[in-house]
Amino acid sequence: KPKREKGPRDPIDHLVFWPPWVLGILAVVGSSFRDFGFEAGPAILWGLAGWAIGWMVRLGRLYPFKAFKETTVRELLEANEDKKAGGQPVLLHGQIVPANESEPKGEVLFQQEALTLRLNRLGRWDVIPRLFGLSNPRQLLKGEVTLRGWYRSGQVPSVEIHDLRADKAVRKSLVRSLRWTSAVALLALALVISLSLE
Repeated sequence: KPKREKGPRDPIDHLVFWPPWVLGILAVVGSSFRDFGFEAGPAILWGLAGWAIGWMVRLGRLYPFKAFKETTVRELLEANEDKKAGGQPVLLHGQIVPANESEPKGEVLFQQEALTLRLNRLGRWDVIPRLFGLSNPRQLLKGEVTLRGWYRSGQVPSVEIHDLRADKAVRKSLVRSLRWTSAVALLALALVISLSLE
């Protein structure tokens, strides 16, 4: 049976991947320097707090605090040398079109001047985008649209949609807000419980 060939993987963006794990482990180790020494309960809480801070570092990389900048697909693809997972805020004018004309209800692409970009690439464990993002093609506005989102370069360049506008219709993703809310809530919860145990 012939082996299935795997496509090339995107290089790891270390500022996206490592911060939650590194800060979580450092926080667990740091908890042992408390007056009471190492205790499992506080160590877990410190680890969760460190992980939440690291997650915020990751989110800052994925969703930079910059204005959405108007650009073109051609400019993005030509500058696709820094193949990292970080996000570049972009504003694009173009069309939402089916990836396969024979499957009009299937996957869709963003198209501009015959150039296309994938939309909302999801990882295996991306639960929040599946529930609260614009991951279902039927949620997207077809035809001419204005798209704001975060361009992700790599082997298969894509855009994570923040919102889509067409005439008076608007579709908006809640993914960025919910990810930040979850990270802040986890940090606050870990700190409150930790302080209550002191």
